[in-house]
Amino acid sequence: MIAITGASGFIGSYLTATLDHPQKRLSRKKIEEPGWLTGDLSNKADVAAFVKNSPVLIHLACTTHPRTSNLNIQQDLYSNLISTVNLLESYAELNPDGHIIFSSTGGNMYYPSPNALLHCESELPCPQSSYGIHKLTAENYLRLICDMYGIKGTILRISNPYGLLLPKERVQGLIGVAFAKIIANEKLQIFDSMDSVRDYIHLSDVTAAFKLVIDNPPKKNVCRLYNVGSGQSHTLKEVISFIESVTRTPLTKYFSSTPLPPPTYSVLSYKKISDELGWKPTINLRDGLEGMWQNIQKLQLAHHL
Repeated sequence: MIAITGASGFIGSYLTATLDHPQKRLSRKKIEEPGWLTGDLSNKADVAAFVKNSPVLIHLACTTHPRTSNLNIQQDLYSNLISTVNLLESYAELNPDGHIIFSSTGGNMYYPSPNALLHCESELPCPQSSYGIHKLTAENYLRLICDMYGIKGTILRISNPYGLLLPKERVQGLIGVAFAKIIANEKLQIFDSMDSVRDYIHLSDVTAAFKLVIDNPPKKNVCRLYNVGSGQSHTLKEVISFIESVTRTPLTKYFSSTPLPPPTYSVLSYKKISDELGWKPTINLRDGLEGMWQNIQKLQLAHHL
């Protein structure tokens, strides 16, 4: 039985719908569906009841985003880092042969330099937000706990995932928000330079990485680290152009500040996970956006029937 936190979130909702393994999921709100437990990650009793007899724990839950975490750094620490450490340690105590898979950040872990170089796992981290800092600190605590308790750990630094429609009010998740703005006929706020470069990874490919990691755990006491990204570079201007093309709708934009910050470059290398586990992304951005838009239209049609 795989224990999953953040199962109702962006990555979690896609992952849990496609995993073949039996699951139990934790939510702070009561969900009247099979497999859901109600509890709080900061409560030791809740966590112990949730993780007991779980050979694998997938930790996805997070209450902040890179763009919002600096607004209240102390709250970011209390709601994310401290609860994460409580979860990791409680799990290790109750599952001495267990495997923790931690969803970290790739898009916000490395210095977003203007140089067109792929970020590798061996590169010195340089997070630019409280979100990235707490993720990096949690990675190090997972390494420590693996060493102390003899459990297994895998850290996945995920770049910029997409594949599901997001609430139009969100300030994080460019692609999902942009589609929502088109549907609502609203303007999209731009926070970055249109020439900034990122890589985008479809949730289907992210899920494939999780499945491989579950089926191919490391040895005891080992905590391994993998980037999960497309390795493909796209400017913000290109991404918006692709979205307008697949929807056949011009996207009205406005900028959060003038002038915008200088362009930056952040694209991940997936060579390590490819070499060790055979994982490679299979969906290019244009095809992923086409499929995503088709699914959105099908859901909208079904909603109106």
